Amino acid sequence: MTRRDRWVAPTEDGRLLIDPPLDSLHAVLDLNLRRRDHAELFGIPWRDWRQQWHASEQGRPVIVTGHQPDWVHPGVWVKHFIACAMARRIGGRSIHVSIDTDAAKRPVVMLPRFADDPTQIALESAAYDRWDEEVIWADRMIQDSATFKGFPAEVARVTANWPFRPILTQFWERLSAATPLDQPIRLAEAMDAARRSLEVDWGAGNEELSARRLWEEKAREFLTLLLRDLPRFRDVYNGAVRSYRHRHGLRSRQHPVPELADWDGFLETPCWFVRAGRRSRAFLRRVGEHWEGRVGDIVFPPIRDEGCLIRRIAEAWGFSVYPRALLTTLLLRLFLADIFIHGIGGAKYDEVTDDIIRGYFGLEPPEYVVVTGTLRLPFPLFRATVEDRRTLSAKLRALRWHPERFLDHRNDLVEQKERWRSREPLTQAERRARYRELLGLTEALRPLVEPQRLAAERQWERVQRELEANAILTRRDYAWVLHPADRLRNFLTQLT
Repeated sequence: MTRRDRWVAPTEDGRLLIDPPLDSLHAVLDLNLRRRDHAELFGIPWRDWRQQWHASEQGRPVIVTGHQPDWVHPGVWVKHFIACAMARRIGGRSIHVSIDTDAAKRPVVMLPRFADDPTQIALESAAYDRWDEEVIWADRMIQDSATFKGFPAEVARVTANWPFRPILTQFWERLSAATPLDQPIRLAEAMDAARRSLEVDWGAGNEELSARRLWEEKAREFLTLLLRDLPRFRDVYNGAVRSYRHRHGLRSRQHPVPELADWDGFLETPCWFVRAGRRSRAFLRRVGEHWEGRVGDIVFPPIRDEGCLIRRIAEAWGFSVYPRALLTTLLLRLFLADIFIHGIGGAKYDEVTDDIIRGYFGLEPPEYVVVTGTLRLPFPLFRATVEDRRTLSAKLRALRWHPERFLDHRNDLVEQKERWRSREPLTQAERRARYRELLGLTEALRPLVEPQRLAAERQWERVQRELEANAILTRRDYAWVLHPADRLRNFLTQLT
């Protein structure tokens, strides 16, 4: 079994996956520190890079996790609490990075409509703001204060008959306190502030960083050096993506990420160019001592290759430059974290990042820890099981092809079928004749068990409806704001 094979979300409610386990934490830290010794990136010692990212608090190991400022499910949020617990174990710091340079999702929460009748259980969506267009989280302002204010009432409408009270009401009071609706407010800042207040109450004292501020304050030198070496980096990047697809049998050119393209001599960068909150794929082409840029069909005038290229792009072309997904975790793992915590999806995709670090820098990448958990909403479930469905499916097949087994008396049709079944045909013609006779007798017997078949079919449909309802009720990806407070807190803090 490979390490990747262990990355499976727990099926048991309330359980965690931590790989490697916490008792291996010091070994992971020691390995990562040894890999940093004497290593260089762009001719600069790795340790010097880290010191640039940590202007203070030198010498204390750092546990880092990150995610978009969204209402994630508890199995994602638990990473914040595990990061804090890990930092305490090794006498270090824990940092959560709000990835606010990602595009904000549609402002809706999916939730189940609960009912005693399985046919009435379904997924519904509740909007907490109006959706206008895609912008990054850092620039996502609240668009419709009426929808925002009315969100708790909309959720209350759907959850009125739930057998528990979601924590949303408590959370919304904190969110409203951080959201003065008489002035423009960034949604991510308000959501992060409210979430953070709960974490502090529950004993998770992580430091909080904005990805946008981090990239603008710490990443510009690295990104400048990387873009100046874009042809070689692009080759390594694309090779790592293709290798991942080959290893895992992926045919889609979109997974795990698209390759960086070549457009009429312009090379695609591993960064987003962002203006007015909107992200664009960006292409660069070097012409002598100058760089030309391209976004869509627009080619920007050359800028001289001097000083900080990222700052020059901002000044001349009006774009901020932020790393895309793989480069985001590369930066966090190399420079901010001594140990980085991934969820399952990020960990699997970061196999590509590992190959990029090896192929481009010639370094063994730092190890990371994978954390997730399963906490389901505590609904009562219907009694149907998969075994019930399997048994009824077998019964329906038998009623169709062997109706005589369900008769409480023998008759002439049954006896004829038994005689034909006992025959051993010697020729193809005899086999065809035997098949036709058995099929005809079976069809003649079916009306005699039609009431049983209809009853079994109704049972199967009931079981199927209950199983489909249970599948909705037991999903593990519902936003944490839908869970009851005490149960959610117990899950998140079980190791802190």
